[in-house]
Amino acid sequence: MADRRCLARHSGRGPHRATRPHAVPSGSAVHPADRRGRHRPGAVGAPCPAVAGPGDAEGAGWLATPALHRLPAADAGGGRRGAADRRDDRRPAGHHGGERAAARLDAGDGRRRRSGGPAAGGGGRAAGGSALRRAAAGPRRRDQPRRDLAGAADGLSQPLGWRTRGVVALLGLALAGLLAAWTGMPLAVAGFLLVAGLVWAAFALLGRGLAWVARRLARGRRPVVRLAVANLGRPGAPTVPVAVALGIGLTLLVAVGVVGRSATGHVAATLPAQTPSVVVLNVPPPDGIGLSERLSTLPGVGRVETAPFLHARISRLNGVAITEADAPRSVGWAVRGDRGLSWRDRPAPTDRIVAGSWWPEGYTGPPLASLDAQVARRLGLAVGDSLTLALASGPVTATVANLRRIDWTRLDLDFPVLLSPFPEPPPHSLVAAVWSPPEAVPAVEAVVAQAVPQAPTIRVAEVLDTLGSTVQTVRRLLDGLSAVALGAAAVVLLGAVASSARRRLHEMAILHVLGVARRPMIQAVVLEFVLLGAAVAAIAVPLGWTGGAAVVASLADSAPLPGGAVPLAAFLGTVTTMAAVGVVLVAWLPRRDVMRRLRSDTLSA
Repeated sequence: MADRRCLARHSGRGPHRATRPHAVPSGSAVHPADRRGRHRPGAVGAPCPAVAGPGDAEGAGWLATPALHRLPAADAGGGRRGAADRRDDRRPAGHHGGERAAARLDAGDGRRRRSGGPAAGGGGRAAGGSALRRAAAGPRRRDQPRRDLAGAADGLSQPLGWRTRGVVALLGLALAGLLAAWTGMPLAVAGFLLVAGLVWAAFALLGRGLAWVARRLARGRRPVVRLAVANLGRPGAPTVPVAVALGIGLTLLVAVGVVGRSATGHVAATLPAQTPSVVVLNVPPPDGIGLSERLSTLPGVGRVETAPFLHARISRLNGVAITEADAPRSVGWAVRGDRGLSWRDRPAPTDRIVAGSWWPEGYTGPPLASLDAQVARRLGLAVGDSLTLALASGPVTATVANLRRIDWTRLDLDFPVLLSPFPEPPPHSLVAAVWSPPEAVPAVEAVVAQAVPQAPTIRVAEVLDTLGSTVQTVRRLLDGLSAVALGAAAVVLLGAVASSARRRLHEMAILHVLGVARRPMIQAVVLEFVLLGAAVAAIAVPLGWTGGAAVVASLADSAPLPGGAVPLAAFLGTVTTMAAVGVVLVAWLPRRDVMRRLRSDTLSA
């Protein structure tokens, strides 16, 4: 009967439920309500012999009771627990509380052995402690501390799968094919795609290299610097996508800025000093010499040049009709309709021969031709090939003697096709160009009107104004494209910031718990973005400047290149913008949500 009462009392069932705290031997894990009790033989809390194990008559029976699975961890010596221990009571079974209970059981056993208590090496207590340790260590063995601290709060988006990447690649190739078909310049489109791919790969490697270097430079620095550098190389950091998007956008912006400033400066400053002020058309050959002499005597006129001029059309390339030849659309202006051409005995001072040689002075042999190198390359012509010109007097077949590089931005007296002098020139007219200051233009026009009334005149200044307006329009268009690229980079940057906001909030909570003030956190985040922006700008700005300079050199030989204003402004603007993004990010993360976020993430882990 006593045994049944004892079992009912320990299990919490029946009319013999214990109404006073247990009193258990020293060294055993006790219920919180039992701390005031002391062991007295025969007391209500004495161990039950009915359930006591053979190895431990005092402790094993209590360990075997079902109440153990409901009891929280307690101090072995009966002292009061702190607030942290009371919070552990609410944790699930088998968590940290179970580990501490098992550890305290071992500590109690040690004290009992030293004090000579009964059953110091009892098998029942050892079995109970081992089972408790296994129950506590089992769930924690599956936990990942790194994930508890960071992985559960990263919030980063998953990378794109191979199907999505394949669809994006196919769409890109389709758009490239449509662009090549629409422009008629497949090689140019392919070259653009190749350059874009190389730039993308370069900045992707830059991002990975920056993360790799950051992981190795994060040691041995000041805390703020170490935290900022380590954030660039941590797993899941947006270093690579931000480097790619920001690098491409910044490269395009700098290249467009270089080309735009060079074109504007060339039209506004260089061309007025190099181009003629007045061009006279349809001058009869007999009046050409007299007109040149009269214009040369005017005050302010620096130079007067005349050249024969006639209209012709390219009809055949190496004997193949132009309608059957595969002429690209980019040179349609040269093969469709009539084009102006001329002939010359010797090369002009501005002629730059890149292939072949000029014909001898006084040449009277078969017709030879000098072509614009760019037009000849697109038509597939080289030195030694032939082309047939349809003149008003009949077709003329000429052999390509040399190729010239022409700077069309100079608005000089130049032609895409120059022929060797004819023994008997076909019917033609003359074109005259006059270089003079703007104040001498009315006098030049008056002399032309008196000498050859039927010859129209063109003020080049008006052409330059129109050209300047066109350049400004193109520049605004390019600025818009670069703004779109920078907008895409901003979207990528904001997306990366938003996706990592939860991780950063979690890290700020942990740093706050460790005693780090808010100001060092702000400094670390701002420094992280400043370092990323400076590293990307250090590569993107020189790359964009080099690309823009190459474009300018290919379009105009005499166009000036801008100084360091564009690269410096781009670099400082990038660093300032990235610093502002860091400040906005820290200000956007609410301070009052830091600890609440940490608690919610910890409980949901």
